[in-house]
Amino acid sequence: MIEGNEMNIIVVRFLCCLALHMEIEGEVLQAISFMKIAVFKIKPVGKKVKMFSLGMMQLTAALVTEGLNILLISSMTEVSDIIQNFVQFGFISQIDDLYAKA
Repeated sequence: MIEGNEMNIIVVRFLCCLALHMEIEGEVLQAISFMKIAVFKIKPVGKKVKMFSLGMMQLTAALVTEGLNILLISSMTEVSDIIQNFVQFGFISQIDDLYAKA
């Protein structure tokens, strides 16, 4: 049977993974739209390759961030550590947006 503290950790893990997934979903959709625009609407090959590469890098960064988040959070045993890593990965996933706004 699951004890109270273990249940708290499981719930926090699930909520943090779900929240980061919803946050990263926008990044993935934006990356896919970049790649679609590059393939179907951009004519010069050089610009097409650059734009597609940008979308691919953004997609890869989002998927790697989410995968690492799930691996790290699943190995944590303290609620404070889980929340701390969630916040750190949330910031990492937003770095490209900070550069885009600058």
